[in-house]
Amino acid sequence: MGRELIQKIIIDLNLSTKVILLNYVTNGVMSLLYQNSAGLVFPTFYEGFGIPILEAMRNKIPFLIGNIGAAKETAGGH
Repeated sequence: MGRELIQKIIIDLNLSTKVILLNYVTNGVMSLLYQNSAGLVFPTFYEGFGIPILEAMRNKIPFLIGNIGAAKETAGGH
């Protein structure tokens, strides 16, 4: 699923005021985002360890993840 499709779904579901798609952000901004978020959506499109999953767990926010790569193991059954 590409970024364009995700943007279309956000618009179709009238979520434009509630969902923000970001590119690279600094560690300081990332920390603020986790602290002020309702949750994390982490679709997995390729193999990777899943640091955002650990960061969400550390900040005690709910997360929804994909099942490709190490995401499932990183989440540890949560």
